Amino acid sequence: MTKRVAYDAEFKVKAISYAKEHGNRPAARAFHINECMVRRWRQQEDELHLTRKTKKSFRGRKARWPELEDRLYRWISERRAAGRSVSTVAIRVKAKAIANQLHIEEFKAGASWCFRFMKRQQLSIRTRTTVCQQLPADYKEKVARFRSYCKNKISEKNIQPRSQLLAHGAERGGCASTEMRLDSELSRWPVGLSGVAVLAQRSGSTRCSAAHPRSSAAV
Repeated sequence: MTKRVAYDAEFKVKAISYAKEHGNRPAARAFHINECMVRRWRQQEDELHLTRKTKKSFRGRKARWPELEDRLYRWISERRAAGRSVSTVAIRVKAKAIANQLHIEEFKAGASWCFRFMKRQQLSIRTRTTVCQQLPADYKEKVARFRSYCKNKISEKNIQPRSQLLAHGAERGGCASTEMRLDSELSRWPVGLSGVAVLAQRSGSTRCSAAHPRSSAAV
């Protein structure tokens, strides 16, 4: 028994274009398919041009709110293209917001609808692709400003060399650290920092060691 083959929309559109120019039977021979399939696809031509290229069939229940689902699918695609994960909860919240914009009062955005929507659009839940803070365009300038800030504090507080600072910190309960997010402003940095000594740039953040746990603060 021959295994049934599913063809995507892109393949069907190519077969239709060939059939328009050369006829249904030559198209069937060229694409190794039955002529009846070419005829059926030509009847579905308008739908095939509107659907995604990877969609393989029109089986199953059609969407009750196609415009809502089209907008939602574009939103999901944009977020994934930016490397951001999209949960089913986020999909349902966004769907409800779009429904409000379209004045669809009876739409509930339930879990079962979300499952059917994802199945229709051939979507799957993916793991998060980006977990770290994105570096801003002016991150080098901000790091330079923070270095200057630390240097001024070291001079102002007459902070000891790193080796002595670590020994002093160990005696007082360990050496703490202050983390500066690159989207922070100078006004948010801890003014009373008394143990700034070590500066190291990392992906998305800059850390500055402090001699006493109580002198550190996340900003």
